[in-house]
Amino acid sequence: MESFISSCLQGRLVDVYSGDGAWFHSEVFSCVDGVLSLKSGIAYINVAVEKIIGIWGTCKEEYEK
Repeated sequence: MESFISSCLQGRLVDVYSGDGAWFHSEVFSCVDGVLSLKSGIAYINVAVEKIIGIWGTCKEEYEK
């Protein structure tokens, strides 16, 4: 999954679900050494790739409705 995230989702806005109600909506900053780094404003969120249940690209307009 790490290579897919790096090659297809780098720099894109995504939704990430990692179980137990943990949802993240941010831009993919990097995905290296099993860690997905998401950029949200000035903060960064780091998620272990092995904990990701689902990830998909989205667009900003979907959240502005």
